[in-house]
Amino acid sequence: MSAMVPYTRYTAPLANWFNFMDELANNSADSRIEGGSQSFMLDVQDNPENYIVEATLPGVNRDQIDVELNEGRLNITVDKQDSEEVTKRNYIHRETTSYHAVRSVFLKDADTTGLSAQLKDGILTVNVPKRTQNTNVCKIEIA
Repeated sequence: MSAMVPYTRYTAPLANWFNFMDELANNSADSRIEGGSQSFMLDVQDNPENYIVEATLPGVNRDQIDVELNEGRLNITVDKQDSEEVTKRNYIHRETTSYHAVRSVFLKDADTTGLSAQLKDGILTVNVPKRTQNTNVCKIEIA
């Protein structure tokens, strides 16, 4: 039957390669390497007057988070380090480990005045107001 399906001989290796890459990505996300890089979930709402960015950061303290807005790019950096008490415990299985992660999102009309951030119940909420007037845009008349 495979002889009746054209190009199966060529597409099967490609499909296997994509499956391999998916498995590689999924396994690397599951493998927790001490000091390795991880990620966190990020939601961005676009409202008429502001952007609301929510990052899910369970078990992370305020002093382990850095939030920065630079020319419209909002960067959230997490550097979670375990205390000495936690590292001395004898774990059989552990998924909450030290990690460093950075997430960025470009917010086109972000204003630097009036920014606010709050960490509550493992959710970081960043309120980024929008500029009311875009000073970088200039309308050009065609002669």
